[in-house]
Amino acid sequence: MEEEDARAELEQRAREEREAEEAKREKELRDDKIREHMLRIFTGMEDVKIHRVQRNASLLKELEEQEQMRKRPLKYAELPDSLKAQFIGIREPGLHVGLEGDDIVFAVRIRPWGSFSDKKRDRIQDKLAIIMDYSRCSLPIKNNGSQNASSHGIRNGKDAFKAFGSMFAIGWHASMELGKTVVSYATAKSLVAQERLEGLLPRLPEVAQLYREGFCSLFPGAYERMSEEANSRDIAEWSDILFDGTDPKHPFANALVATNNDFCNFLHVDKDEIELAYGMWWAGILDPNTDSWRFDENIDHSNISGGQFIWGEYGIMVDFERSAGLVDIFWRGKKDQHSTMQSSTPKGMARFGTSVQITARGAGAFRRFWEMDESKRRSALTTMHDRLAS
Repeated sequence: MEEEDARAELEQRAREEREAEEAKREKELRDDKIREHMLRIFTGMEDVKIHRVQRNASLLKELEEQEQMRKRPLKYAELPDSLKAQFIGIREPGLHVGLEGDDIVFAVRIRPWGSFSDKKRDRIQDKLAIIMDYSRCSLPIKNNGSQNASSHGIRNGKDAFKAFGSMFAIGWHASMELGKTVVSYATAKSLVAQERLEGLLPRLPEVAQLYREGFCSLFPGAYERMSEEANSRDIAEWSDILFDGTDPKHPFANALVATNNDFCNFLHVDKDEIELAYGMWWAGILDPNTDSWRFDENIDHSNISGGQFIWGEYGIMVDFERSAGLVDIFWRGKKDQHSTMQSSTPKGMARFGTSVQITARGAGAFRRFWEMDESKRRSALTTMHDRLAS
């Protein structure tokens, strides 16, 4: 009799737990419908989807094992079906928000070029073309930690993976030059590159304004926090071509990082000062007549296979190949394991990916800079115009 009572009590408790869990899920669904409705009103986006996400340590471990086994960044087509089945692909136009409890893990906005008015599309593409042009006169970053195989438990050998693509940056970083504290990212020294830069530098603030508008409209709270962090630390914005060691005019992210040429990397967290990151992705084509990248109505993400942006612990991926137009993303770079998978691009095309962030080393450099005697600051600074003059 006592055993039957105990069994009945256990069954009753299990039933109550199931009912409580079901009630919790039903409440979440109702609340999320309200959130989606509010987001439609607030953002003006017709299509809004909230994704309930949860960390999965075992999935992350399996993905890292795939990297170590293959000795290269992940490629979606190579993943076992059992791992593919654990991913949710974000590809439909609209706004996608990832929630874990009440925390926003990510926000993804997909807008086909045809969804913009002609005037707005042309304005956006005009600004993004500046970044594409800048790539033709920048120097590649070759010491990116997210591409360092040994730091991900992979021993380099004769078969070491080398097709990591290209990365460059615009803005400010900590100097390794003697007597310098804060310096702008280096650029090519050729006459052609220098002439291009003379035309591009004055237009960087226009690009920065586009990124501010994009970030603020996607996730206002995160945008405000990045602004406040930069303001409180006097961190010059990456596009501030007039910064001369006195007060920054528009403090914000110190670096804009851009990638192309089938860029990929290992699962990692960013070495940033704060966890907030925002970026835009689009596809372009190289014009052989002008040796410049440009937009083309016949070229889009669908022309480029792979290259998914993933959150490894959450089983979420932005499926660029099946997306279209302009894709912008907020993510917690310093907090969540993420990576860009391998891609394959036809010759003469590229998917550009970008991010604006407050880097840890950049923030540290500005802190040391402002602690210096005021009379010594200008000599410890290398500006973008200094690069051109040297």
